[in-house]
Order: sequence, then structure tokens, then C-alpha cells
Amino acid sequence: MPEEERLQVEKTRTDSLGSPPEAGSDRDIELSGTEPAGDDITSPGNSGQKEIEQLRSLLFQKELDKIRELEHRLNDLPTRAHETGDVLADAVRMSTAQDDSLEKVFEPIVKSSLKTSLRKHPNEFINVFFPLIGSTIRRSIAESFNSILGSFSRGIEQSLSVKGIKWRIEALRSGRPFHEIVMLHTMVYSVDQVFLIHCETGLVLAHVQSDGQASQDADLISGMLTAIQDFARDCFSKGNETSSLNSLKMDEYTLFLVHSPLAYIACVVKGSPPGDFLDRVSQSLETIVEKCTPHLLEFKGNTAPFEVARPYLEDCLIKKFADDDEAMPAWARKAAIGAGVLVLLLFLGSQLQSWRMKNAVNLLRTEPGLVVLDVQRTWGFGSWKVSCLQDEFARPVAQVLGESGYNPGILDVQIIPFVSLEPEIIRLRVIRKTRAPENVEVNLKDGILYLSGTADKSWILQARQIAQVIPGVLDIDTSELHDPRAVQMNELIAAIENAVIRYPVDSDVPIPADQRTLTGAINDIATLEKLARSMGLAVNLTIYGHADATGSDMRNFEISQARARMIASRLFAQHTNIPIAIYGFGADMAHGDERRGVQRRNLDRRKVDLRVSLVRLAETHELAQPKNR
Repeated sequence: MPEEERLQVEKTRTDSLGSPPEAGSDRDIELSGTEPAGDDITSPGNSGQKEIEQLRSLLFQKELDKIRELEHRLNDLPTRAHETGDVLADAVRMSTAQDDSLEKVFEPIVKSSLKTSLRKHPNEFINVFFPLIGSTIRRSIAESFNSILGSFSRGIEQSLSVKGIKWRIEALRSGRPFHEIVMLHTMVYSVDQVFLIHCETGLVLAHVQSDGQASQDADLISGMLTAIQDFARDCFSKGNETSSLNSLKMDEYTLFLVHSPLAYIACVVKGSPPGDFLDRVSQSLETIVEKCTPHLLEFKGNTAPFEVARPYLEDCLIKKFADDDEAMPAWARKAAIGAGVLVLLLFLGSQLQSWRMKNAVNLLRTEPGLVVLDVQRTWGFGSWKVSCLQDEFARPVAQVLGESGYNPGILDVQIIPFVSLEPEIIRLRVIRKTRAPENVEVNLKDGILYLSGTADKSWILQARQIAQVIPGVLDIDTSELHDPRAVQMNELIAAIENAVIRYPVDSDVPIPADQRTLTGAINDIATLEKLARSMGLAVNLTIYGHADATGSDMRNFEISQARARMIASRLFAQHTNIPIAIYGFGADMAHGDERRGVQRRNLDRRKVDLRVSLVRLAETHELAQPKNR
């Protein structure tokens, strides 16, 4: 509580109770409001104590409430944190203004937190720092690359000169890379003038130039630079104050600008400086700004304090000279050009050869019956070694390459025999194994062999037997394959068996109308015999003689046999070797027809029937062999 209020309370307390009680006496006042244990407040001895409690409640109730409130605030952590946050900023500012003890305390904490956060969230730091340092990194890389590229270009120009040959010898002798030697000898540059310019006012603070250079109006140059930078910033950077002009090139001179917040250095350079030139200028500028910061901040036009910067500016006046190139003799130049052309031609020829070999190998990969296993390529004009599997029915490698316009010797091919199951190779194998005629078409689909066209019956049977054991053939379909002789044979047999040869009563000579039919049937039988023999078959002929019921049964039987024998004799007269069987039925069949209710004319009953049967020649030979006794 306030000091005046506390004194007033003490005075009132003294006036009411007399002198303050001694420590440890019974009149000590307990501010907590608790009563002594075992005392009866209604007893006469405690009446004074009751009055004291009432007086204490009247005098100190407000203070007790404040003490309880203060105790609550001290024990409530959220409240304490909120109150500490209200004064933390002012406390830190006051402590920092007094000394750096707080900074020393927080430094290891901040450093540890940054390390942990950078390790856990690197991408967030990259996003924050990239806009700040990205442009500087890109500018430094671009300047270094331009310098290296310029030196490399001059090195290429000198590669076929006498000096270039010397450089190669030097590289071999020193063990250093050739491009490093080229860069060492081709870096020709000269820094003619260096300006230190104040950023805010654009005035020249210090200026140095190399010997022999004409003196220039430094203030005029700085004013022009300021105007050019403002123009570039307004036009291309949309007024961005952080943007700056880094270089300006005109003819053989290049103006390099290295910036800082207070001042910048402008260097007039002739030629291409080395990659570390700008680093050197940046170091000089940093040193100058460090030494002259107060003068830069308070600059009012007096350049005398900046004389200390002159040695650092002069340190940027560097130059490097190279001896004039020695003229290459005409013969050496022509020889170098000829050698270059020869190397180029050899290279192009090697590439063309390699391309042709690659195409040749791809051609073998697509050829049926060939499987390329391995290809060993060789550099230059040597032949490639190719290992491949080849089926016996595949086209030869030399033929495949020759028909496509390649020299068969372009590849050194090692052949390994194998059996191919490609459909085209299976088809070729069937054609060659069966010696298929030209009129037969052979196709293979899903393992089924389809034969179509016309062929001899014997070839068809033989082809089926051969094709069944060829790998890759699962089944054979010959439904579309026909033997033209079989068609002719069937036509002859039908004509012979359908011939109608009728006889007069009691005669074995056909009626005149059927004489021509008999002659035609005999000629057809002779033709059938020859055709069947060419097909490996033999013809058997059976002749059935018939008669009507006009005569006796004996006579009818005799006349029917005579009619059959007459036709057999006609065939024998044609020198046929056909086995003939003759049968005479008399009138039995006619009677049978009548019994079946068939009414036929007597002329149709007096006839002969011809029946043909075919057997294999082998079966005929077996029947003709005498049996062992």
C-alpha cells in the first residue's frame, strides 16, 4: 500500500490499542484472520480478542483483499506470462541500451535455434535468401563464364598455330591441362581507369588512371553514369531501387560497376579480364567503405578524406600483355587445314560405317529364322562381330545383306544352327520337305497347316505323313486340296457303270442303237486302267449278264453268260490287263423284279451291267505272289 496510508493505519492502531505488543505476546495480531486453538470467543476472557478482530477487519480488509489478489496473480502462470509480455520489449530495449550482456546471453540460443531450423526447414531459408543473393550469384557466374568463354575462343583460334603447338608441349611438360595453359596465355586485358563514386550524390570521391592514359573529366563521367543507371532502372526495373547496372560495353572497352550501399567503383577495362577481377574490385570496395563509412555518411562535397582510398583503387589498375602471334607459314596453314579435313573425313566415314553396320544388324534381327545373340562393336572401319542363331531353311546372311544393298563382308557373322518355330520358317520347311508342287498353296495359322490347290493323291498322302512330324505343326487341313486325276477317274467310273447296253431276244450282240455305247464303255475302261496305274491303283471289272423270261431258265442262263463273255472278249481284244469277272443271272433278276411288282419292258431286261472296283497295286502284287507250300 502507499507509504502515507500505511503510516496512518499504524497511528490509528496505536491510538486504539495503546503501545504495540511485544513480539511473542498474547496480543500479537494474526493478519490471516485465524483464531487461537482451544479458546472460546464467547468467554469473558476473549471479549477483547473479538473486538480486536473486528477492528482488524475494519482497518485492513482492503489490504487483505489486495494481498489475496497479488497472491493469485503470482500463482496464475497465464496471467504472469501475459503481464511479462507487456513489458518484455521495453525491458529488452532498456537492457540493450545499458550494455551487451543480454546480447551475449541470447547469442548461443539464437545460433542453436537457427541451426536446428535450417536443418529441419532448408527450403524456407532458401526462399527467403534467394531474392537477396540470387542476383549476385547469377551476375558473378555470368561474368566468370563470359571471361572463360572469351579466353577459350582465343585458345581455339590458336590451336593450329605454332604458338598453340608450343602450348601443348608446355601442357605435357608441366602436367597441367591444356585448357588451363590456353587460358593462362590468352588472358589479355588492361584496366585503364578506376572511379570511386558516391551513391547518394553521384559525385566522384577518388579517381586513378594508368600511365599513358589521357585525363578525363571525372565529374562529367560520374554524372553520365548516374544518368545511365537511373535510365536503366526506370526503363527495365520499374523503378526498383535495389536494381543496378553492372556492366556497359562499347567497342573494345567495357565499363564494370561494383556496388555497395554507400559508394560504388567504376572500372574502364580494355579486353577480357580474368574471372577473379571483380572479386578483387569488390574486396577493395569493401575495404574502402569500412575505412570511410563516417565520411561517406556525412559527405557534403569534400573529397579530401577519401585520399586514403587511392591505394586500394590503384590496386585495381592491373594489366596483362601477350606477345604478338607469330604468323603461320603458308605450308603449315595448308597442312593444318588438310589434316583437319582428313580427320573430319575419317570421322564422318567412321560414323557412316557405324551407321551402316547398325542398320545391317537391325536387318538381321527382323529376318525370319535368324536370332542375333551378341554384337561386338569395333571403332573405326573394322567389322562388327555378330553371333546369331540360324535355321537351315532361313535365308543365308550374305543373301539378306546383299539384297538390301550391303556388302556381306561388312559383318563378321558366326552362325549357330537351331530349329526355328517362326510360322514363316515352318511353312518353308513344309514346302521343302514335302516338295510341294507349284499348284499347292501352303499356309500356317495357330499351328494348323492348311494345304489347298491340286495335287496327286499319292503326294497328298505322303505330305500328310511328313508334315505330322515337322516341329510346330499341330494339325493338317487338306479339305481344300484336290487330285485332278481323281476327279477324272470318278467321271470315268460313273460313265462306265451308267452305260446301258441292251440285246435282242436270244442274241449276244447288242442292238444297233447301243453298239456305240458299248464301244465308248470299252474305251473308258482302257483309259481308266492307264489313269489308275499312274496313281498306283489297279482296276477290277465285273460284268453281269441278264435275260428276260421268254425262254427256258437254262437258255436264259446261257444267253446271259454269253452276253457277259462277249464284252470281256472285246476288252481282251483291246489288250487290257484288267482282271474281269463275269456272271450270268438268266431271268432270275427279272423274275425278282416282277415279284416286286416292277413292270419293265423285255428290252430293258436283256442287258449287261458293268461294275468297277479299285485296289492298290501293292495289294495286287501280294495276290499274284505264289503261296509257300
